[in-house]
Amino acid sequence: MSWTNKPSAFTKTIEADLTKKQKDIVIDALGGVVMQSPVDEGSYRASHRVSINQPDIGFNEAEKDKGGGSTISKGTSVLSRLVPYSTVYIQTNAPYANKIEFGGFTTKAETEKTTGGYSKQAPQGVYSTTFNYIA
Repeated sequence: MSWTNKPSAFTKTIEADLTKKQKDIVIDALGGVVMQSPVDEGSYRASHRVSINQPDIGFNEAEKDKGGGSTISKGTSVLSRLVPYSTVYIQTNAPYANKIEFGGFTTKAETEKTTGGYSKQAPQGVYSTTFNYIA
């Protein structure tokens, strides 16, 4: 008995399937995080970053994306470099991200857009709710 196809070809097929599945999950997670982000001027929504094998530590307050499409497009384009067995990071480095995720808004300016220290637009956070949805 002989092989119809080389075992190495089977491995490549499995790796391609794995990479596609990982891309699909990342795209769903990124979409969830971006679209659940509270929007004032669009800085937080634009702050979400996708990177491969190392965190992206960038943040630019001047970058705005009220609709979310640009941020999702940027994140999706990073995935063109994805190879099997990579670690993908979705993160934000916005200085107020922890308050959006876990509450804790306290100043007068902040409390006008919050209830009990939590964002009125995302009272249960952004990343945790997306993770629970994906899981």
